[in-house]
Amino acid sequence: MTQNALPRNDLAMMTLGVLTWKNSIQRSKILCLVKTMEPDSAQSLEALKRATNKFKCLHHVLSISERRVSICSLSSNRSRSRSPHDGMRLRVLMCQTRSKVEELPAQAVRETRCLLFPSSNPILCLCFPLS
Repeated sequence: MTQNALPRNDLAMMTLGVLTWKNSIQRSKILCLVKTMEPDSAQSLEALKRATNKFKCLHHVLSISERRVSICSLSSNRSRSRSPHDGMRLRVLMCQTRSKVEELPAQAVRETRCLLFPSSNPILCLCFPLS
């Protein structure tokens, strides 16, 4: 957990990003590149889905985790070594624009927390209807 009581995973950060940049990305197509997907990521995926649906965004989640190496590909790829940061480089290269947020909006943090933990605030279900 971080200082804002949000999980430390990529899907939670994507949801926070959607809620932070909601005015800029409304009615857009969003590619969510995540480093890894946790086995129990259903709640985080649902939170991201609700946030993107609220702003009429189309989204696609793509995981850039390490592929399993087979014996056949191990011998053919010995000359090329993959850096653990290759996925991050791909993320940066695919960005069309980059912006920095000095301070996260409190409302975006609150909404993200409520989407990730819906039982903590049942009133939010009125704002984010179940699909």
